[in-house]
Amino acid sequence: MEGLWNIISFGAVGDGRTDCTQAIQTAIDEAGSQPGGGGVYVPAGEYAVGQITLRPHVRLYGETGWSIRNSGGSVLKLKEEEADCLLDITGCFGCTVTGLVLDGGKKGKDISGIMFRREDFFDHPEEDTIRIENCQVKKFSGPGVFLQFACAFSMRGCQIEQNSGDGLFLNSWDGFMMDNWFSDNGGWGIRCAEERVNNAAMTLTGNRVEWNHKGGFYLKNAKLWQITGNYFDRSGGPAIFFTETERGWMENRRIWTTVSFG
Repeated sequence: MEGLWNIISFGAVGDGRTDCTQAIQTAIDEAGSQPGGGGVYVPAGEYAVGQITLRPHVRLYGETGWSIRNSGGSVLKLKEEEADCLLDITGCFGCTVTGLVLDGGKKGKDISGIMFRREDFFDHPEEDTIRIENCQVKKFSGPGVFLQFACAFSMRGCQIEQNSGDGLFLNSWDGFMMDNWFSDNGGWGIRCAEERVNNAAMTLTGNRVEWNHKGGFYLKNAKLWQITGNYFDRSGGPAIFFTETERGWMENRRIWTTVSFG
């Protein structure tokens, strides 16, 4: 089908043992080389991979089949002890990741499931507009999802669980996090850092935040947030913790919250 690249056609084998890193990367690179990008399809199966880099305007998608206790559908499982992440989406304007399980297997140290890491917030020509949807990201030795200096992103219908770090680490602007699970992560469900930029203009609606070891949301230097209809269950610390880095910031903040506690 025109505009669609199936990783099986590039030599990937979903047996959980064969190294599929190069096959998947080649499919992504081929799709990314086309005007307007394209879709890279991951059929149901378990694919052993190292670090993979997505490309702008490429949709990496699979068959959603995961449950709370088990993987299912299309699974990318990290095979390496030395990596920054499983999926690098840095600079991937207009990309989408949907319908996948990313499983870190607790390998290595401080490895993220999905990573966006820009070195400077203002060194890019447009909003990133990245989408992470219907994915399960679990068992990474660092945060499940790491977003540093991203502008315009959404995360919908995902389960971010059992990661050794935070479920979602944020140092970004203009985000939408809706209808996700942030469950049983070793750090916070969501943690905002304060490095060099305010974490501004975020919408969090209908998320379930449970069993995270340090707490629910850690919001440092966070401005213009709307937090509505989230459910917090058995957090290891505060459900929502606000702090500041600038004198007078608390008097000028705008944060609307409605929450439920279990």
